[in-house]
Amino acid sequence: MRRANPVLLVTSFDEDDADKALDIKIDEFIKKPIDPDIVTAKVQAILAQNS
Repeated sequence: MRRANPVLLVTSFDEDDADKALDIKIDEFIKKPIDPDIVTAKVQAILAQNS
């Protein structure tokens, strides 16, 4: 079952913490520092999956 609102986590986590975030059903994560093109691509992918 999908949530009504997808979750995109922007964090300074390392890769081990990122795996934990995905385990708790975070849809996607972006590690700081962020690249606006990456944010745009991830948001578009999440929206495509949830439409």
